[in-house]
Amino acid sequence: MKVLLTLVVGVLFLGLSTFNQTAKADGFDFNLPGRFEIQAGASVGTSILQPEWRTITTNLVAKIRNEHTPFGLSTSLNHHGWLGELTIDIAHGARWRVPVSLGYFRYFGSKYLSNQDTPRSWDLALGIGAEVAVGKWTGMASWKVFLPNPEMIKQLGYLYRPLIEGAEKQGQLWLGLCRRW
Repeated sequence: MKVLLTLVVGVLFLGLSTFNQTAKADGFDFNLPGRFEIQAGASVGTSILQPEWRTITTNLVAKIRNEHTPFGLSTSLNHHGWLGELTIDIAHGARWRVPVSLGYFRYFGSKYLSNQDTPRSWDLALGIGAEVAVGKWTGMASWKVFLPNPEMIKQLGYLYRPLIEGAEKQGQLWLGLCRRW
């Protein structure tokens, strides 16, 4: 758990420092209220490293972010469950961004996105991606890893490590398209 917390804090500071340096170089005024960007669309995801564990997801996606911060909120709904994420841009340009994400995936049934033989109610979702905007549309590609919830460390002890390795191998590539407003 300490490693995960260190990773999250490190990514947060990396995102803030990268954004702050770019904003200063662009002469950005932090007193502007900014406007919100809203996205809605769809994506498809699947595991590509371990075909025997392949789970295909079709997702409805919604995102909101303020154009003057590196932070955003994203949610996805598919036939396996619901994903809520905090995204942080670690790099960005006029029409592109590279976000990392930390999220919570709540299952509806018993078909899991990784480690399918380990029953649980939720997963910790970690991801990194790329987004490119063309006009009013944004193309997305992201790699998401679904780790069985950290509460299971207490139950499984040292047996939790293979679950982390399994989640890495069974990570999903999600490709999508969103309309921007």
